[in-house]
Amino acid sequence: MTTKVTADVLNDTLDLSSKTITMPTANTPALTKSYTSANQTITAAGALTLAHGLGTMPLLIQARMKCLSSEVGYTTGDEVIINPCVNGSGTGQALTIVPDATNLNIRIPQAANSIVIANKGTGVTATITDANWALIFRAWA
Repeated sequence: MTTKVTADVLNDTLDLSSKTITMPTANTPALTKSYTSANQTITAAGALTLAHGLGTMPLLIQARMKCLSSEVGYTTGDEVIINPCVNGSGTGQALTIVPDATNLNIRIPQAANSIVIANKGTGVTATITDANWALIFRAWA
């Protein structure tokens, strides 16, 4: 049964005296398990199968690139969160991540040096050199 509740917006009043409101008794965290991969080599047309150990399909996945050698305004150790679906170049090449209850199954674009990011200092898009970066994947369930 759905009950429409209205309030007097001008006076900020809401009479719920004839209604019973049941609130949750405990806050259960939505994401209690996590996984972080080691550095993964970027290889044109490469495939990665990373066992995440979460016991269920992840609800949230994050892809990052870690700078191994200074490039496009980034210094060694910088991490860039990337959108695995779009690389901004218009070529349609992008990382593909297919999660399941056991693994993150990842496919890297076919062309070498095909991932595009914004220059850290200027914002101008630039194609990275694969060997200067590593991929890192994080997942939560």
